Amino acid sequence: NAVDLDAGGMIVNVNGNSGVNFSGVLNDPGSNDGILIDSAGAVTFGAAATVGATAGQELASFDVNTGTTVTLRSVETTDGGAITIGDSGTPVMSLVLHNNLTSHDSSAAGTGGTISLFADGIDLQTSITLDSNDGAGADVTIAGIIMDDFTDGLTIDAGAANAVLSSATLTDLDHLDVTAASLTLGDTTLGAGDNNGGDGLDVNTTGNLTLNGDISTAGEATAGAIALDGVG
Repeated sequence: NAVDLDAGGMIVNVNGNSGVNFSGVLNDPGSNDGILIDSAGAVTFGAAATVGATAGQELASFDVNTGTTVTLRSVETTDGGAITIGDSGTPVMSLVLHNNLTSHDSSAAGTGGTISLFADGIDLQTSITLDSNDGAGADVTIAGIIMDDFTDGLTIDAGAANAVLSSATLTDLDHLDVTAASLTLGDTTLGAGDNNGGDGLDVNTTGNLTLNGDISTAGEATAGAIALDGVG
């Protein structure tokens, strides 16, 4: 089963008093409609419930404004389409990521949209890429505790925009790999980088790297390398 948005350039608001569940793919054949989800309970995208994964049917925007546990598969928006989970004042309780978040049309050149994740806890079910790099790129902002067991890592590609993780605590990730104009990091504990060529931390920026917390790649018995490539 599939859900197609066909609102003619509108934001479709979905309200769920006890929860919102999607079991099939969610697409927008016109790539001009977005979705805004408010829920007093969990927001769950099931195993087959990808968002905007069909080429030419990406959503204009994807926003889960409120929810307890938010479980996502892959999400792709069209050029300039923001992906937003929670907000800085009211983060969601838990965000579970099973696949990548891409805030631009991956099949054509264009402009990236911002990616903003605000959650008390963020759980990686596999190594995840947050990709806003198309054209000038767009800012990627994360606030909350990102947790793993040194198996999975996080890749951020913001292109010529900024990656802001100053309010994020990264705990027991295999690796963190960031491409951006600038990067701000909070407390970060990383592992051996087994799934990132041995680099626990790999930073590629044209501007500043700002450290607002302690950084370690010695979370495992074998420490990961730290690669600061092109830090301005």
